[in-house]
Amino acid sequence: MRVRFVFPLIVVIASVATNAVADEQQAAKDHFRAGTVRFDAGDWHGAISEYEEGYRAFPLPEFLFNIARARESAGELVEARDAYVRFLQRDAEARGVPEARSRLAGVMALQHGKRLKVITKAELGTVPENIKIEGQLRFRLGTDSLGRKEYAEALRDYERAFAIVPLADFLFNIAKVCDEAGNLAKAQDRYLEYLAHEPAGRGHEVARNRVVDMLLADLAKTAPPRRVANMKMLARPALEEAIVVEAPKNRRLWILAPVLVVVAAGIGVGLGVGLTAGKDPYSAAQVKLNLPFN
Repeated sequence: MRVRFVFPLIVVIASVATNAVADEQQAAKDHFRAGTVRFDAGDWHGAISEYEEGYRAFPLPEFLFNIARARESAGELVEARDAYVRFLQRDAEARGVPEARSRLAGVMALQHGKRLKVITKAELGTVPENIKIEGQLRFRLGTDSLGRKEYAEALRDYERAFAIVPLADFLFNIAKVCDEAGNLAKAQDRYLEYLAHEPAGRGHEVARNRVVDMLLADLAKTAPPRRVANMKMLARPALEEAIVVEAPKNRRLWILAPVLVVVAAGIGVGLGVGLTAGKDPYSAAQVKLNLPFN
């Protein structure tokens, strides 16, 4: 008689768990949509609250990205930085990663601020010609030394060039030589100083990527990120299209599955059913979630 109820029992419990997953999905969708409405209306803290509730209901990285966007818009730079980092640690291959990296670098530059006196290229015309010539000479000497990988000499000449003519471009070269020489702390500081003054300068892409790489490497040394799930995600700042996300297996199923397997295996052995112990009926369980970005 018991054999008759083994598989119906499994189906009933699995059905209950599946319904619970569907409820979590719907809650996530509802919070995401509500957060997007608030975000578009400029209600940053309302959006943050909705996105955080959605993340608690179903922890998709998209929520972290949008939390970071809302935090950044609200001027909460520390919290925005943390949210961007959490997003990048969740999925390094998502299409939203390039923008997240760029925005993270921008947030870091804002946190750093402008600490050095720098002149713009437009102000270069006010510098006496003999001073400009001396600055250019020092810059060329630094470039020649860098080409020979004589980092100490290159750094000395670049810093002298900046002292003579404090252009933001010289800061980038100082950062680059420090970077190549392995002085990463100073390199990061000078990259951020450069970005603070020249957020769209010629070297901004290199500078942004390097400061983010350095930050993530430092965090990995002190607290290696724990892999939460093997998920392929899409994160977009403009919330305009629907996606299909492969979500992690439902935790409830993983909790129930070993118990059900043991019960079913014991019954199978006792009655000659031949159920193999240790076979997890939920090992291939997948949840699909359509998460609309509108």
